[in-house]
Amino acid sequence: MFTDLFCWCLDKLMTLVVSAANGLDLSGLTGFAPSSGLPEEIINVMQLCGVGTAVGIIISAIVLRLILQLIPFTRLGS
Repeated sequence: MFTDLFCWCLDKLMTLVVSAANGLDLSGLTGFAPSSGLPEEIINVMQLCGVGTAVGIIISAIVLRLILQLIPFTRLGS
């Protein structure tokens, strides 16, 4: 019974997290869009290599690290 109660609470918590994540407007972090007038061939190769996804992951990691630095007692390794 306690296991079911724990699983139900965890399910409701994850549903809340998913709905909060869906509510965020992250349209600016969808990928790397160079506006410096690069040739289409270079932009195509960059997209094939996954540069946009990598830049999005790096920016997300930096933002997450900065947010964690604001919480006391989570300054691990820095």
